[in-house]
Amino acid sequence: MTEDRSKQIVVWDTSAINRLAELGTRDELIRQMGFGHTHWIAGYVFDEIASTASKTQRDRLLSVCHELLGDSGGVLIHPSILIVAGVAMFSEIGRLDWEVLLEPRREYELAIISGVFDDELASIQRPQLKRKLEDVEDYFASMKPLYNRLFQSGRERVDTLEELVSMARSMGVFQQNVRYWCESILGREIDWQYAERFGRAFPPIRATIYAFLIGHFHRNNSRTSPGRAGAIDLQAAAYLVLCHKFVTDDRDQQRVLRDVVKYCSFKTDVSWFSGDFSKRFSDCV
Repeated sequence: MTEDRSKQIVVWDTSAINRLAELGTRDELIRQMGFGHTHWIAGYVFDEIASTASKTQRDRLLSVCHELLGDSGGVLIHPSILIVAGVAMFSEIGRLDWEVLLEPRREYELAIISGVFDDELASIQRPQLKRKLEDVEDYFASMKPLYNRLFQSGRERVDTLEELVSMARSMGVFQQNVRYWCESILGREIDWQYAERFGRAFPPIRATIYAFLIGHFHRNNSRTSPGRAGAIDLQAAAYLVLCHKFVTDDRDQQRVLRDVVKYCSFKTDVSWFSGDFSKRFSDCV
């Protein structure tokens, strides 16, 4: 599958794929969505499809993915692997080769076409997915001491997200996150200047750090009910700079990612599938 660079890139989250699969008739909707768009699927979607116990549901989700990708779409690298690859590449050659970093996951594309996610693979994949989710949650938890510097005696020192982000910037929280992440991947210490350069050169890590900070704010602020997205949903922030549209059916994820777009000054449209996104195309059907 090859990317048509003349079209806008749309990245799909698991929740949106699930919602699309629930539609009784979707052929015309998918046809309308194909005009002017190239559809890419988040890498973690296939971890979740492959671990689905029901063969009927697995086949239905794979069918939706196949219909969406058409002849020009692809499967993006998992966000955590994207960050590890970016850190390693920048360390080795001092720059980032985006063509290499964004090489589609061909093995997943073949799986879509051939439907090879069988019961045996699903039984193997489920514990692996559980470990991946635990790893992401563990990283999220490991950053709590750093984030908690922004809180005082169990009370928030700030009442709004705007104040929190401003304080985090002034305290160097983002640089500390980049440094922590790079050192944990490379197994060696790096200096502040290196962390600054890499953070500027690699927007996916900056977006992910913003997402974790915003997610931490909502998890620790009883006055804010929206934005309580899971850690894997927050990781999707790594994709935002790589696409024109990110589609989700998870309202909490949408709210957090829209905040990431705002504070990172991206231009990505984070759309709610059941609302603005599908309605835009349904009106044409």
